[in-house]
Amino acid sequence: MTNILEINHLEKAFGPKKVIEGVNLTLKKGKIYGLIGQNGAGKTTVMNMILGQLLPDEGQIFVNGERVIAGGETTNRYIGYCPDVPNFYGYMTAKEYLQFCASITSFKTDNLELTIQGLLERVGLAQTEKVKISTYSRGMKQRLGIAQALLNQPLLLICDEPTSALDPRGRKEVMDLLASLKEEMSVILSTHILSDIERVCDHIGILANGKLVREGRLQDVLAEHQTQAHYTLKFSEAWAYEAYLKEMTATGVQLVSHDQEQLMITTAESQAAILDKLSQHHYPIESLVKEQQTLEKLFLEETNA
Repeated sequence: MTNILEINHLEKAFGPKKVIEGVNLTLKKGKIYGLIGQNGAGKTTVMNMILGQLLPDEGQIFVNGERVIAGGETTNRYIGYCPDVPNFYGYMTAKEYLQFCASITSFKTDNLELTIQGLLERVGLAQTEKVKISTYSRGMKQRLGIAQALLNQPLLLICDEPTSALDPRGRKEVMDLLASLKEEMSVILSTHILSDIERVCDHIGILANGKLVREGRLQDVLAEHQTQAHYTLKFSEAWAYEAYLKEMTATGVQLVSHDQEQLMITTAESQAAILDKLSQHHYPIESLVKEQQTLEKLFLEETNA
């Protein structure tokens, strides 16, 4: 399967501060890649370099096999971009806006009218094509932004926080739309809403301090991290809580967090093995619950949040 995007050994610094360090990333056609990280982790910097708007200090980026040249932007004919808050001319209709975008980008098609109508139907705005954009909800504006990004029929769609300002219904509409696009193109989705990543992404990359600390298929990344299981342990008597805290390091168990009522621990041991050891020491146990691994837990641990 062909790679639509390849990033090799990417480096970028602003003055003495290195914001991107040794990033390698590949994205195949027909996949959705979730790029996640805290504010300032470097997500927008990476996207700007893919778009040719920022010059890397080191490394190379290829889109559809062509090298991205900063300032040249010739590879942008393969790319559609939707920012977190798209800007529009409120006095225009959606149809007029897309016609305007086509005119300033020299977009060529045999039938522009038919292309625009198809895009508006695709994003669920066909019934509002004659309504002024100023009356649109935030979700409708976001979907129009995606329609604009799809105008040049891209091979790669880049979406920067597309659902950050939307209510649950608006989020669902946008995520359903992005999920429907993967048969036709590849998508890079940058978002802080990790449940959206889990819902639609095939691959993920976690950026922390400019480095891609985790990268790969979502299922594989979560499975690799599951080798150390997390448990919530509660005792029915206070003495057991104090005694277990003192001896747990000698048993191969690591403490994640604790309060006066329960412990969060991590260990490679099975639940049955933990219960057996607790029983041998006659600890009065109220409950031992294995926590399901989630992207949120992995993200918090990898970014030390």
